Parts: sequence; C-alpha cells; structure tokens
Amino acid sequence: MSASAHEMVPDNVLPWWESACQYDQNEDIYHAVKLYRRIIRENPAWIPPYLRLINIYLRRSEWKQVYAFSKRVLSLDATLKEIWWNLGISAEITGKSIIAKRVWTKFGLLEKTKELICLRIKYDSRAELIWALTCGPAKAQIINIPYPTSRLFHQDIVYYHLISIDYQVVEKMKHPIYSILSKQKSSYFNTYSCMLWETEEKDLKKLENLCHQAGLGFEIWSNSTRAMELKEENPTKEFYFIKNNLNEGEFLISIAARREDQVREILQTWEIITLKNFTDFKTHENMGNIIW
Repeated sequence: MSASAHEMVPDNVLPWWESACQYDQNEDIYHAVKLYRRIIRENPAWIPPYLRLINIYLRRSEWKQVYAFSKRVLSLDATLKEIWWNLGISAEITGKSIIAKRVWTKFGLLEKTKELICLRIKYDSRAELIWALTCGPAKAQIINIPYPTSRLFHQDIVYYHLISIDYQVVEKMKHPIYSILSKQKSSYFNTYSCMLWETEEKDLKKLENLCHQAGLGFEIWSNSTRAMELKEENPTKEFYFIKNNLNEGEFLISIAARREDQVREILQTWEIITLKNFTDFKTHENMGNIIW
C-alpha cells in the first residue's frame, strides 16, 4: 500500500522513506525494516510504514510481528478492514483465541457455513491451485492432493488470506483464489503417485471409485492447473482449468492414504478389473507439522 493511501510523506522522513521502499522492492529486508522502524520512531502516527512492515512480516510468516503491528495500526485507524483480518489471523496462529474470536465476531465470520474455496500454493517460482473446504474463519481443509514440493498433503488444515487475489475459471464460472498463509494442522495422509498407460475415462472413474470406497484421496495430477508465480505489481489474472497435458491415454495420478499397502492393494485390484497397468510408483511421505 502506498503512502498516498493515507497522506503525503512527511518532509522529515522523505529520504528514509524513499530508501526504505527501494530496499523493500529489491528484497533487502534487513535495511528496509530498519528504515521503516526508524520512520515510525520519528512519526509514530503516520500509518504507511506500519503497513509496509506488516506486508513484510506476512510474507515471512512472522506472526507475532504481524499481530503487534496490526494492533498499533488499528489504534491509529480502526476502519482498516484488511488490518483487522491480519489481526484475527495472527491472533489465531499465535494462540490468542479470544482476540481472534472478537475479530471474527465483529465481521460476522463465525456464522459462516462451510464452503468450497480455491487456494493458491506458491513454491519454486510456480503456483498450484487447489480446492479446500472452509472449517472456520480464515481456515480450510485441503481436498486435493497437492504436489509433494509444496510440503502440503490431502486433508491438511491451513490458514488463508481473507482477500482474494486472482480467479480460477472452471466451465465459465469464476472462483476467487486465496493465498495460503500457514499450515495449522497436518493430516495423517501420505501421498503416492504413479503413471497410468493406455487408460480411458472409464478406467480412471473405476480407480477413483475404488479409492473413495476405501476412504482414500484420488487425483489426476496431469490435470492440475499450473501457472508461473505472479509478481506483486502485476494486475489480477485469471487461471483456466486445463485438461490432461500428457499424451492421449497417459495419466499421472496420485492417491492419498495412510499406508503404502492400502494403495498397492487398490491399484492391483484396478489392474485385474481393467486389464490396464501402472508404473513409476512413488511414495511422498508426510513428515507432519514441519515448518511450512
């Protein structure tokens, strides 16, 4: 958020502000934070440097700092809805449940029913779009099976930003996309993947049904929407769902299960029923609540 969103830059901090913004843009976080804090000491009632610091701490998942600076901003201007949400999320993550509940009650978010939402995972300069089911304000349980590189798994519970950033378009319907902020709870599922060959839609449906009957997650990874990571200054973009990006009859699939033997039993049953085969079986182990 620019300084002009609130007021002009005070003359006594103008050189520091310009330098801090340049450091921030160049991802020199140490010097940017140092100057933003210096500006706050000189002009404690001027809001823009607080907002810049909050954005830095959000990107770095430093939730205690997000909480502290959000409180300070709201003491100066209580009308900033996004900062209230930052306060609520950081309070949730840092265990200040009473504060979080007050924030969610203020905006009527505690009464919201479960709904399907689209989340974006960013890693390795890529963006993966997944579906999740909300299970509280700013909290949702992952329905898809994310790629292992993301370090997220089927049925993990994550915190997400309450302001949408882009749109996912599926069958001409636009669905808002929210950014994942942090993992709240790890599931018990591991991820297993393999290649299917000379496979028809009916074969895929049979495997999906076998997985669901056994209480396992199933997904066709080669159908996943992938996109280059957006830069902050880019305008909002739309991502379109793309069908299988491999050759006809070839599918990279994933199955979420607690144990490998559950998956192999399902795949062997599927081979007998369909007379098709799988190769390149891989295990992607869930290491639990590691730092995300």
